[in-house]
Parts: sequence; C-alpha cells; structure tokens
Amino acid sequence: MICKDKIVPVRVESGFGEDVIALAAAIRFKLVELGDAKIKEQAQRYFREVISFHGIKTPALDSVYRGFEPQISQLTTPGLLNLAKVLLGSRQAEEKGIAVRILYSLRKELGIDFLRQFESDFREHVFDWGTADSLAGKVFRHLIESGDRKVILQIVSWRNDASSWMQRMSAVSFVWLARHGHVTPEVLRVCKSTVKNPDRFTQLGTGWVLRELWLAEPRKVEGFIKEHYQHFSREGLRYAIEKMPPRLR
Repeated sequence: MICKDKIVPVRVESGFGEDVIALAAAIRFKLVELGDAKIKEQAQRYFREVISFHGIKTPALDSVYRGFEPQISQLTTPGLLNLAKVLLGSRQAEEKGIAVRILYSLRKELGIDFLRQFESDFREHVFDWGTADSLAGKVFRHLIESGDRKVILQIVSWRNDASSWMQRMSAVSFVWLARHGHVTPEVLRVCKSTVKNPDRFTQLGTGWVLRELWLAEPRKVEGFIKEHYQHFSREGLRYAIEKMPPRLR
C-alpha cells in the first residue's frame, strides 16, 4: 500500500553507513518541509496514485539537490552509490529524483558492475514512467554512449525482463542515439521483444524509440512495423509512425 500522508522513515540497511543514512534523512526532511499539498495532489492524480509525491516541482528539486551538493561531495563513490540506493528505495518521486541526480553525477565512473549491482533495485523500486525515463535518459543513455559492449548488452537483456518497467527502460535508453543510426541492431532486437508486451508504457517506449530510429533507418523501421503490426497497441503504433509524412502514416 502506498503511504500518502505519513512520512515513512528512511530505509536503513546494513552496510550503508551512518553518514549516508543521516544525509538521506536530511534530504527527506528538506523535501517534506518544502512540499506543497496542492502540487502533491495534482502530481499524484496525474500519475494515478501509482507513486507518492512531496509536492515539489523540478526547478525546486534541482535547487534542493544543489543545496546538498557540499555534503554529497564529501562522500566516496561507494557512499554516493549507497545514498542513491537509499533514496531510490523511497516511495516518494522526489527522493527517487535526487537518486537519479546523484547517479547522473557519477555517469563517467559507472559501468557494468554498477548495472549488475543496482539491477534488483531498478526492478523493485522503479514503477512509474517519470523515474524510468529519468534513469534511461540521464544515466543509462550515457553508459551506452561509452561504447562498453557489456553495458549495452546488459541493457538490451532487460527486453525480456519480468518487469514491464525494465522493458520500457531497455527501449527508452536508446532513444537519444537511435535517431543517428548508431544502435540500430540493438534497438530492433529490443523492440522485437517489447512490442509483444501489451503493457501501455512498454508499448509507448517501444513506439518512442522506433519513431527516432525511423529518422535514420526508415526502411528498416517500416519493415519492422509491417512484420510486427499485430502486436502494436494503437498508442504504440501512433508513437512509432508519428514523424512519418502523413501519407505514409
């Protein structure tokens, strides 16, 4: 059950360290302090009560993160990863948002070990499109850009995950590179699996990455859509053909 009004204590796990737990608690306290009830209500209604909010808009959340940067920068890389784990495990979207910002700050240091270490956390604690797309666009995208084949194949492997959100991230992580044609085989491999998932957000993620790939590989995308047409939802198909000329659509 999602706790909407009660402040849930910061999750404490062995090995995180008192400094990490204390900083996570301080960040949460600040977010609670700044939360706006009206913004919270609107956000929770927009996300259909799937995830809870403190009620903080993105510019204010960025400001909170910057305000804690001096304390955050005192942590070692393992400490930062532990802090991200604690915050990602929250039921509150804004705390997950701070976790994404921390991981983004480490993007040049992260690799396959990070993905394997955090994979169970992603599977358990990512259950809304906001967090999924932030991770895909701010973190996984940059790991793919590094060219590390182990990283790329790990993200591709999520296409068959039991979690629809992992499947969505597998597709959306390639969106920003797909339009340049650099990851065509990987995108088509992912979509061949994800298009068969009727989940709405997996379908939309599939359509989104195909839409961008069409800019670089129109014939391959058109052929893919024809071959897998029976699996698309109306929304997923609409996304996939969105950038095509009207007559072709």
